[in-house]
Amino acid sequence: QPILHGAYLSIICIIISSLFSYPFQIMGILLHFLFCIAVIIHANKTEKSVQYPIFLQKTNLIIDRITLLSTALCLLFLGQESFKFYIKLNDAIRYSNTGFRKKAIQTYSKISANPVEDSDVLYNYADELAKVNKIDSALIVLRKSANYLNNDKSALLMASLLQEKGMLSEAEKHYKK
Repeated sequence: QPILHGAYLSIICIIISSLFSYPFQIMGILLHFLFCIAVIIHANKTEKSVQYPIFLQKTNLIIDRITLLSTALCLLFLGQESFKFYIKLNDAIRYSNTGFRKKAIQTYSKISANPVEDSDVLYNYADELAKVNKIDSALIVLRKSANYLNNDKSALLMASLLQEKGMLSEAEKHYKK
């Protein structure tokens, strides 16, 4: 039964990748996961169908399908929020790339209010604020992102903003990072 083995292996791969990423944010992977669960449930039901009377088979089938449907609805509901998040993020990036700074800042502001804080979103938001000379706001957002992201790019932006503010000794520390 190669389809059943493929379903098991797919679920194992998705579970392993979820240790390092968020695969259920991608709608295709979410639907693939649900399809694999359906294949496994169907395969298990056909194997066990000879053990139960017909009434119990139908009852178990109904319970399994309701369980699968409720799991799918829960995953889709949770996945929908992250899907909307990434749509807004793509809009903000597109606004930024086309030069619509105010729209990009407004979109990043809405996104950064999300309870799940993404360090790249915060960095991009601070960068947009810096491009329109909102140095104080950019520093606040960049310090917030430093809790999650502390790389050369963010250190250079922080140093540049601090240098513009005249805080040279603190800017030098970030340039040395």
